Parts: sequence; structure tokens; C-alpha cells
Amino acid sequence: MDNPDWKRRVFSTREKVSFIFAAALIVSAIILTVLVIKLNIIPTMYIIAAAVVVLFMAEFVLFMNRWRVSGIIADVICGILIVAMVIGSFYVQIMRDTIKGVQAKDSETVYVGVYVMEDDPANELADAADYTFGYDAQLFSDATLAAVSYIEEELDKTIDTDEYANMYTMLDDLQGGDIDSVILAESYMEVAAEVSDYSWVEDDVREIARIPIDTDNIEDVTSESEEVVENTEVPETFIVYISGIDTYGDVSVRSRSDVNILAVVNTTTKKILLLTTPRDYFVSFEATGGALDKLTHAGIYGIDQSEDALETLYEIDIDYYVRMNFTGFVNIINAMGGITVYSQYSFKGGTYTFSEGYNTLDGDAALAFSRERHSFADGDFQRGRNQMAVIEGMI
Repeated sequence: MDNPDWKRRVFSTREKVSFIFAAALIVSAIILTVLVIKLNIIPTMYIIAAAVVVLFMAEFVLFMNRWRVSGIIADVICGILIVAMVIGSFYVQIMRDTIKGVQAKDSETVYVGVYVMEDDPANELADAADYTFGYDAQLFSDATLAAVSYIEEELDKTIDTDEYANMYTMLDDLQGGDIDSVILAESYMEVAAEVSDYSWVEDDVREIARIPIDTDNIEDVTSESEEVVENTEVPETFIVYISGIDTYGDVSVRSRSDVNILAVVNTTTKKILLLTTPRDYFVSFEATGGALDKLTHAGIYGIDQSEDALETLYEIDIDYYVRMNFTGFVNIINAMGGITVYSQYSFKGGTYTFSEGYNTLDGDAALAFSRERHSFADGDFQRGRNQMAVIEGMI
């Protein structure tokens, strides 16, 4: 007589399906967990807790399959969780790729332009080979001299140059015909156009060459004798400077810093204090030698000068910075699937209309929401509040 204890158990089709569902749930959970760990923004304790819940759900599916109806319900729940984890893995991967694509670079790019008067016959460098080039020895001197070297290599000759200590004197001489051309960082030509007596440069000056200069190739930030020490301890509080520059494309390009927000993070209370400083505040920073200039102009000298301006203004030390341009901002918001932002007012920004209360925004709409200031009596002050509302929405 056969002993049933020795018989191999034969699983039903339903039980086999349940095992497949449970295995698929565990595999999809492992993939999602690995991607989240690589993202490196979720605390480990939360990841462990989520993994325990998934293992419990897998065991629950197998247990409920002892009964037909409950087994079917458990399989349906398991299938929904698998689909959710696959979708979650997809979006986490998009987030990783986006962050990698927009993260701050170690170097910055300064675009130096070669300019002539609008009615000048020269259309390219070769046409200006015999010109006298003026350059400001004080502004981005390393980048400017690198541009001079570039021009000489392109023309295969030593060019005739005049050195100036002030860009406005140089522009006066260009207009007066004392020099034929000027070599100046594009960002400073934009600054000159904002000065009432030099607004003519916007229409009367023409760029015939645009030279990209990588700052890594012209300056050594850390000397060989310096030792860089990484602090791995998380402090109770730290300050992050959020700098928003007014460009599209590559984030490494130096430009004006129109958004200047400090985020004071308290790791004990889990709270963040946001403080915005209007772009047109007159502040002092190292590059100006103590003279006052607009805060937004500090970004033209580099992120370190914007930091120095805020540290001097508030008598603080900034620990970290985030530097972002329009392209990076839009990409991050879109990678998050959009955000919900509370608006204090109803207003129109660009081609978008925003209502008082909560608004769901994609990247382009969030950018328009963050840039608008003419619709408000408070102008730039309200724009700063809206920018902080966007950060709150992202968090």
C-alpha cells in the first residue's frame, strides 16, 4: 500500500501562477531597490523597511493561495504591485539620467567675444587681421589672454593690442575710432548694455567671433601643496546656496545669477529654511575689491563670487551650492512628472495663466511661474517667493 507521505506534492495551475507572481514581485522589488540605492537620495532605513514589506507581501500571496477566492485576490494585488514597481523603476531611471545630465560641472566656460562697430566691414576674424584689438586686463584677465592667444593662432600672426584698465574707457575708444575692435567676455558686454550711457552697444556693436574658454585650462584652482579633506560627518545644520543662471544649454557657461536662494537644512528637526535675496541688490564681493555691484553680476565672475557676496552680506559660511540654468530646471521638473505649486495670486506669465491656489505645472510652466515679476506690485520680491514655492513643490 502506498504511503501518501512519500508522494511528491503536485501543485495546481493556480498555485504555480501564484509562485510566478511572488517571484516576479521579488525580482521587480530588487530592481527598484537597486535603482533607488544608486539614486542616493532615500535614507537606507526607508529602503530596508520597504524591502521587508515586499517580502511580507510575497509570503502573503503564497499563504492566501490556500483558498481559491483569496488566492485570486492576492494574485491581483500582487500584479498591481509588480506593475507599480516596473513603472517606478522606469521613472527612477529617468530621474538618475536627468540628475546626471544637469549636475554641476567642475569647470566653467567663459565665452569671449570679438566686437567691432556695426558699420565696420569686418565679418570674421580674418577680416580683422590688421586691426588694433583693445582688451580689459582686469576682467577675466586669464580668459581674455587665452582668447588673445586663440586669435593669434587662428590668424597665424601676433596681433596689435591695447590694454585697458576699464572696459568703459575701452568702449569709448571703440566708438571714437581709436581702436578697431575689442575683446571682451560676452557677459560683460551685456552688463555694459544695462548702463544708461552705454546702451548704444546693444545696437551699434557687432560680434564677429565667439571664443569658448574652459576655465579648467587657464587656472589651477587647487595648488599641489594643498590637501583636499572630505568631511563625511553630517552636521546638525548646513547651508546650500541655490544659484539660478539665465541661460539655456550647458550649465557650465558663466552667466548672471538671477536666482539666489539659501537653504538652511536642519538634520535634527528635518526642516529647511529658505531665504531669497533679490538679484538687483547692491552687494560687495571679492572680485570688485569692496565696491558695490548688483548681486546678479557676481555670477559673471564665477559661482565662488556669488557665494562670497552672500557670505559677506549675511555673515555666514555656505557649505554647498547647486548651480542650475533654464534647461536643467525644466528637465528636472519634467523628470519628476511635474509638480504642484501654491500661488498666492492669479497672474499670467509668458503664455501660461496661473490661478490663486494650487497649480499643477510641467517644466516649462514652472519656469514661466518662476520668472514672472511684472505682474506683481512687489515685483522681484514676489518672484522670489514664487521661486521658493517651486522648491517646496519639488520637495
